[in-house]
Amino acid sequence: MQKAIKVLQDKINECENMKTWFETELLKHQHATADQTEVQRLKIGQQEAVDISKECFDAIDMLTK
Repeated sequence: MQKAIKVLQDKINECENMKTWFETELLKHQHATADQTEVQRLKIGQQEAVDISKECFDAIDMLTK
């Protein structure tokens, strides 16, 4: 059980790092001539990282109860 929790915590850390990376990349594309397809791709990736992180938190809560 502790190993499963550790794996989930590692995934949360990875998602947090990716979320920060996406934020940095989105800042680079905040200009009028930005490729909107790329901006949309980055936003989707950022949301996926947030969703995965939330699912991991939920799984940890279930495992610790």
